[in-house]
Amino acid sequence: EQRKAFNNLKQILTSQPLFLNFPVDNKPLILTTDASATGIGGVLQQEVNGQLHNLYYHSQLMTPCEKRYSTIEQEALAIYKCFARMRPFILGRSIIVMTDHCPLCNIMNKTVRNVRVDRIANLIQEYNIDQVIHIKGRENYLPDYLSRHPREQDDELNDIDYGIASKETASFQLPVAVSAEDQSPSHPNLLSAMTLRPRKNQNQNQNVRATTTTDNNSPDHYDSDAENDKFSNTQIPSNFTSNHFDVMKLRDEQDKDINIQNIIVNLNNICYKRQHSV
Repeated sequence: EQRKAFNNLKQILTSQPLFLNFPVDNKPLILTTDASATGIGGVLQQEVNGQLHNLYYHSQLMTPCEKRYSTIEQEALAIYKCFARMRPFILGRSIIVMTDHCPLCNIMNKTVRNVRVDRIANLIQEYNIDQVIHIKGRENYLPDYLSRHPREQDDELNDIDYGIASKETASFQLPVAVSAEDQSPSHPNLLSAMTLRPRKNQNQNQNVRATTTTDNNSPDHYDSDAENDKFSNTQIPSNFTSNHFDVMKLRDEQDKDINIQNIIVNLNNICYKRQHSV
């Protein structure tokens, strides 16, 4: 019975509709997307011989900031996120986008007076989008289900390349100060809190004051102020002398030097001969 159950489970996982097909060349791909208040969803399909083959499913949570987007911005974000996730499948192929939000039907032909939507339209220009088709909401049931039951992005292997992944994966928790007692073997993942520079300097000053107070109360305390006063009153003898430089004294010493005088005489004779040469 266990072997039979295992074979039945394997048959279900490797057959329609759970089995995902590979894309067929020279056939357009169909991307259907939807967005809800909590997440986005998308399904990549392809019609082959009158049947729809499922190629890719995508479901993702929205960040707190993305949840405050308007409806058209969330629907456009769903298209962009699905394109980014399914890039290896759809890049270089003809794509038909289906959405239940009618204002996005002309996103590739003209501007939509929305900064975010226009930016997304520019980002998806690298894909071969043949057309954007509007469908009724009741016909968009599969992406709608994926958008309302999103999967959390907790697997590093599935992170979107090129930094497209949302910053939600890096959590928005503020750093919490952790004491030395909490950093015990029972809390191996706790790290020291990040502090700003002014606060860091303030903490260092407080630590120095606390250390000084503790040392003063100890019997082996060393009074550094008394030692500083002792050294300040003691004069260190200097071996250096200040020689006064005098130009006239230098000239007198040069007049007494025979070698310097010979050089001066030779220079004067050379200059005298050059003046009388033709």
